[in-house]
Amino acid sequence: MFCCKTPKQARSEETKETLRAAALEVFSEQGFHGTTLDAVAKRAGVSKGAIYWHYPSKQALFADLGALWEQGIETMLAEIEASQPDPIELLHRVRALMVGQLFDNLTLIKASFAFYAQAANDAELRTLCHAQISTWQKRLSTWYRAALGAEIPEATLATLVDLTMLTFDGAVLRATWACDLSPERIDQAFLQLLTPYLPSETPEAGATP
Repeated sequence: MFCCKTPKQARSEETKETLRAAALEVFSEQGFHGTTLDAVAKRAGVSKGAIYWHYPSKQALFADLGALWEQGIETMLAEIEASQPDPIELLHRVRALMVGQLFDNLTLIKASFAFYAQAANDAELRTLCHAQISTWQKRLSTWYRAALGAEIPEATLATLVDLTMLTFDGAVLRATWACDLSPERIDQAFLQLLTPYLPSETPEAGATP
């Protein structure tokens, strides 16, 4: 097996990276509905044929951007878990990570609202949304059970998971559309949510454990 890329493969990957960077700019300026592949190709300085070779639709392009973001999150979560923090510390480190990621990726997250709004009429997108929600529900359930003990009632666990996800979704809406939330205020909201359940002392808002 060859370990090195051919010049053609290298150029193809370089073009794809250029398209991704251009797409983020155009999605940010025009929103999901206002963005076209032609506009992205023009911004990237590539031919229409080149962008359609990589992405048959703007949905495919946006899904690729979202997948890259998810992969980045997966890598960072794996690094946190690999360091084997105690369950309480893990919760706080994940909290800090997600609040930071929200403000580092506002462009992508804001555009995602229009993208996922199509899920109501698109079975494939709906399946994708449900899979992502299910993944986070399982993660949160595992982390909370480890932190709070196996004796936590299932109903309480499910409620805490739902509240966490709803709090984050609300924070996303406020941060991207109203633009009246700071990372510190969102961090404080999560701490207020978690404090009644956690047996150990909770660090101050904004602190990174």
